[in-house]
Amino acid sequence: MEASIVTLADHALIMPEGKLTILGAFSAIRAQSFPCNHSHATFVCVIQFPQHEANKLYHGRVEFIDQDGKAIAPPAQMEIRAPI
Repeated sequence: MEASIVTLADHALIMPEGKLTILGAFSAIRAQSFPCNHSHATFVCVIQFPQHEANKLYHGRVEFIDQDGKAIAPPAQMEIRAPI
């Protein structure tokens, strides 16, 4: 498997025809001081699977941590089955 897109954005959605739309992808987070509060962000990760991994089940976890390694949000657990 390979992550082809990984970003934070203002918003992301999948259109009815299957097209991913990402609005306001962050290149950096700027603030007058840190820590700062950003009211909303969407984590976007597009994963591509080679054909030989079809139907394989993966378990994943996403964690957001600060520079000291402390969690800044609850971790997100997920199961991903590679498409057939």
